[in-house]
Amino acid sequence: ACNGNQVVATLSGMSKKYGQPSITWTLNGHVIYTAQDSVVSFSPLTIAGSATNYILKATVSYENYDCKEYTVQDTIKMLPDPTVAIYGDAVICAGTAPELTAVLNGYLADTTYIWKVDGVRDTTSTNVFTKKLSPRNYPYEISLIVTDSVSCTAVSEPFMLYVDTANTVKLLSSASVVCKNDVMVTLNANVENAAIPGLSYQWFQKVGSAEKA
Repeated sequence: ACNGNQVVATLSGMSKKYGQPSITWTLNGHVIYTAQDSVVSFSPLTIAGSATNYILKATVSYENYDCKEYTVQDTIKMLPDPTVAIYGDAVICAGTAPELTAVLNGYLADTTYIWKVDGVRDTTSTNVFTKKLSPRNYPYEISLIVTDSVSCTAVSEPFMLYVDTANTVKLLSSASVVCKNDVMVTLNANVENAAIPGLSYQWFQKVGSAEKA
């Protein structure tokens, strides 16, 4: 089980030949006073973030038959909290499918993937998200929940995905006409969707029929 998950144990097959049995449950030698006869539940934690074993024992005794007492035990392994992170390009062009990959760290097995886009569950059920999204001027919030067969759950941090349109660039000049020996002219590139991170700029100067970067 995963860290803090509830564990429920049931003892069955007890003989009533010698009367009604009395059951004492212990966890690592400590009596579980909240146990209800043949059923006990508890929520143990890992120690120092590492996998931790707990010894669960049930001692069955009969009031008038001391020699008929017997003990059964089992080992419960608690696993640390798993983690999941989303990796991929944060900015893509319109019409391009993202390639976001879930990277797991922990004891997850037989996993189920639940992807969400802006908080709404998506139909993607694998560790890779490749659904095409429409371009817009603010990011999509992609998140992921992963669960496994023993109820371990990992939740990712939100991944902000920008789907960019073809940007329009307008050049703004500090002067429209300058003389040969005038001061330097300042040019500003006004880019639509300039709030999108990761933009790079390449300037070109045309001299005659040739362009120089």
